[in-house]
Amino acid sequence: MPANSRQLIIDAAAEVFSRCGYHLSSMDAIAESAGVAKGTLYYHFPGKSALLRSVIIEGLEMLTQETRSCIQSAQDFDSSLRRIIHSHMKIYTDYQDLATLVFNESITGLDQQYFEQIRAAKQSHLSMLASLFDLGCQ
Repeated sequence: MPANSRQLIIDAAAEVFSRCGYHLSSMDAIAESAGVAKGTLYYHFPGKSALLRSVIIEGLEMLTQETRSCIQSAQDFDSSLRRIIHSHMKIYTDYQDLATLVFNESITGLDQQYFEQIRAAKQSHLSMLASLFDLGCQ
């Protein structure tokens, strides 16, 4: 398997899920958009729910890493806040499909375990931001 096939699939899935929604997206359409064989798609992801989970979780992990970096490199609250806002806006501009998926709260029909993992990842990121705001208010 090419080393970047997984990332090609993630990127294609974000676009297809964002454009069509979870229920109308098909693994066939994602494989076609990624330019990979369907077997390659299933090599990396056992199904559509797992793929959506990976797209959102990995996107949130990217945001979380960037947020931590902003906090560690800033010297004060105002600087941290400015860097975080700038980095979030850049990520959401560069990855508009990810933004659509992260802010979508109505993913019905998703396997419950994946839904809970996505919700926990969102909550973790929001908690990190909230703790920064709490520090700034002191």
